[in-house]
Amino acid sequence: QQGLMVYNLKGELLQSLPAGRVNNVDVRQGFSHRGRPIDIAAASQRDRHAISLFAIDPATGTVTTAEEIETGLTDVYGLCMYQQASEVYVFINDQDGRFEQWQIKDSPQGWRGQLRRRFSVQSQPEGCAADDQQQRLFIGEEDVAVWTLDAAPDAPTAMQQVAAVGDWLVADIEGMDIYRRGDQAWLVVSSQGNDSYVVFN
Repeated sequence: QQGLMVYNLKGELLQSLPAGRVNNVDVRQGFSHRGRPIDIAAASQRDRHAISLFAIDPATGTVTTAEEIETGLTDVYGLCMYQQASEVYVFINDQDGRFEQWQIKDSPQGWRGQLRRRFSVQSQPEGCAADDQQQRLFIGEEDVAVWTLDAAPDAPTAMQQVAAVGDWLVADIEGMDIYRRGDQAWLVVSSQGNDSYVVFN
């Protein structure tokens, strides 16, 4: 309801940016902004149906508000990012099940967005996460299942079910992310209906 909050890993508030009604947020490192090395954060901006972009100084961690990309969605909700070599993408969804995949491009005027792909699920989604190494996208359809598909912008959008809502995964399926250590990876999914996390290898 307020904006983007930045904490350290001790839970201490470092910054509060008045970005409006932002929902999901994600981060990628090793990008550029107006030609200068910078890290990037993106958040779904629900008031303006947009992607809010933030620049992160890689030396200090200081976050500043950057550009905003207006989507073709009517009620934006969940969001996650994907990085393929030097290319950075944002996946953003609508409460009606639609997804858009935007490529973020640097320019002398700042970050610009190019819509690369659309797809959808049958009911309300929210959380998503991309495994950059395996080029896979995982999405949560809140009352139904976790799905996966190819994250590349020119790939088919056919989905495979990872896990359906049931005894372990209890609706709503909310946030999710990838935890990687060496060549091993886990998908961590919040199972809101029973206040737990489900971990998939």
